[in-house]
Amino acid sequence: MIIGATKKAQPLFSNLPSINDKEYGKQFAQVNPLFSWHANYINVNRKKSYNSAQ
Repeated sequence: MIIGATKKAQPLFSNLPSINDKEYGKQFAQVNPLFSWHANYINVNRKKSYNSAQ
């Protein structure tokens, strides 16, 4: 699964493994769109609320 975290959300996903080959990531995302996500979060009542979109 490939998660493209926004700059704001990158610290939350820092413990996940990353890929070094960006071209492979682009190809994987095009072939398997279900496993390619973008992630962000917002604060609601001082708690983090996660957003994700495909």
